[in-house]
Amino acid sequence: MRDRGERTEGRRLRRGRAPSEVNKTWETQVRTLLQACAHISNHLNFTKKSAQADDDWIAAQVRIVGPVAPGDDGALPASKISQLFR
Repeated sequence: MRDRGERTEGRRLRRGRAPSEVNKTWETQVRTLLQACAHISNHLNFTKKSAQADDDWIAAQVRIVGPVAPGDDGALPASKISQLFR
């Protein structure tokens, strides 16, 4: 039979290992969360660049080439706008 000192030492070891295991688990979860955040950030950067390219293309399509007549505001005709939405 173990004496009181051996039982106390066993409890200390269990208490010492438990926080260590919890710490390892938290560290793993934090790394996973950081990786997920990085993935989301990369996707948002890609989406922003992709949308900018689309916006630039649309701007080039609606840009009027040449001089605008006096009194004309340079607006596109409805037929041109309709073509861009097809």
